Amino acid sequence: MVTEVGSEDAVVRLDGVRKEYGETVALDGVSLDIRAGEAVAVMGISGCGKSTLLNMIAGLDRPSAGRVVVHGEDVGELSEKDLALYRRRRIGMIFQFFNLIDDLSALDNVALAGRLTGTPAGRPGGGRWSCSRSWASPAGATPIRRC
Repeated sequence: MVTEVGSEDAVVRLDGVRKEYGETVALDGVSLDIRAGEAVAVMGISGCGKSTLLNMIAGLDRPSAGRVVVHGEDVGELSEKDLALYRRRRIGMIFQFFNLIDDLSALDNVALAGRLTGTPAGRPGGGRWSCSRSWASPAGATPIRRC
């Protein structure tokens, strides 16, 4: 089901988002609402703006025009400090190159984010460690959940 743009229950809202890199237009007037629990796939050919779109939502880049609102926060209006806090508290990204810490297990790499946010890291059998186990399950067999 596609959420109607302008829906009041949108968790992520893009309104007329445009992104230019010099003469190149990466996004041109993108409007989109995503509700809580909605699964969305961003698909397209190489260079069509998929990564740019995700970078806008994640606060890694700012729109040239339009608005990106996530959980009521206009991401484009946040200061650099507030953007860092927003990314730390709200965003989890897996890049094509994982940039994992070689000396840590996959589970400990996932749990590291909890430690960096000041959340108790926990120990095997409970807390953040237990939640990290569900995130790190093979092939996504366990649904991602908020911990």
